[in-house]
Amino acid sequence: MTRTSTPAPNAGTITDLEAAVRQERAGRVAIHADELPPIPGLAITDHLVPGSDDDVKVRVRVYRPEGRSSPLPLAVYMHGGAFVLGSLDMVHQGVAQLALGTGAVIVSVGYRLAPEHPFPAGLNDCYSALHWASAHAEELGADPARIGLAGVSAGATLALGVALLTRDRGGPAVRFQSVVMPTTDDRLETPSMRDAVDTPVWNRPLAVQCWRLYLGEGVTEADQYAAPARADDLTGLPPTYLAVGGEDPLRDEGILFALRLMQAGVPVDLHAYAGAAHGFRDLDIDTARRAQEEQIWALRRGLAAD
Repeated sequence: MTRTSTPAPNAGTITDLEAAVRQERAGRVAIHADELPPIPGLAITDHLVPGSDDDVKVRVRVYRPEGRSSPLPLAVYMHGGAFVLGSLDMVHQGVAQLALGTGAVIVSVGYRLAPEHPFPAGLNDCYSALHWASAHAEELGADPARIGLAGVSAGATLALGVALLTRDRGGPAVRFQSVVMPTTDDRLETPSMRDAVDTPVWNRPLAVQCWRLYLGEGVTEADQYAAPARADDLTGLPPTYLAVGGEDPLRDEGILFALRLMQAGVPVDLHAYAGAAHGFRDLDIDTARRAQEEQIWALRRGLAAD
């Protein structure tokens, strides 16, 4: 990382993320599950589920391991992309491997993206997907008593927000959550974030822009459901696997959040991968494979039958 106390002028132009959004929107072509090549061992289906408002439908993709007779665990998965990028199709192969590796039904959420749909639209979509998955667990071949949340980067943040929402609203019980590289704090004042002037993949200038696009114009401060680090009370959240990269600007806020979970009595398995940039970039092949295997193992263990 570049070690500088304040951002240097022109370090990461403010239009970078916006340009990526424009490019992604211009080239977006949604593919239905029926059009995708089959993946041996999985039944994959797309569904439109009720959203938070009558005119909102949330697209989800369900991955169910085949050849299993007993009810399976189930995890609702939120993709990454700085709240403004990404799709079901972008994470299709990765989610398929997660379903095969864990032996769980995975419900991948195609939530609405900012800036067209700022907070809380995406979070509401993910919460709606959790409700739908819980209500339809049996017909999906899943055990409604073994439901988890999983996500990477912005998706990890959404998973944490959903865990807070369902706790506070008395929604479906969540047994376990797996969050990788979460962005938890819109204040961006941890040492690892302050120092990340021009780090690759992710840095403070991009994070500033990300939060502005996600929260919407004129909103200067997030609430606890958008930025979970702002939550005063973390008691009652599910046991958690949390992984960070040692060279990720999000490192410190992830570690601090894990510490606060522990202090609140939540069982936490915290992993920090030395040398890893955001997205676990720069890891050697063996370490990257180990990181993936540990994430699968944690979710499988967290949702195991009693």
